Amino acid sequence: MILIATSDYLFQIDCIRNQITAFESSDDTQKQYQDLTVTPFGDFILADYFHIEKISDSIHKRELINSPISMDMITFNCWTENKLLLSCQELGVVDSKIELEFDATSDELTIVSRKYNY
Repeated sequence: MILIATSDYLFQIDCIRNQITAFESSDDTQKQYQDLTVTPFGDFILADYFHIEKISDSIHKRELINSPISMDMITFNCWTENKLLLSCQELGVVDSKIELEFDATSDELTIVSRKYNY
């Protein structure tokens, strides 16, 4: 299975049969996906502006990743072994830069650093 995220749709494709097996529209979900990556274990990590979700088997079965802060403008940066470094702004805090780390083995999201430019 592969996933393709656009600003309007999320597609799930069966690579063996070369078929779209599921899709969703941003009109239905009110989400605009911003970033997509794959864990070393083959799970998909998907971000819209405010949330991060884990998809294992199907786009219809998701797990919301709990965050220690309210996030905005989420960007995935890089993987180091089983950990994904990502950055975002703290929701409602202008000129903030927060770096977080997602641990793919425990599904935990922790703050690495916070910077506020006041």
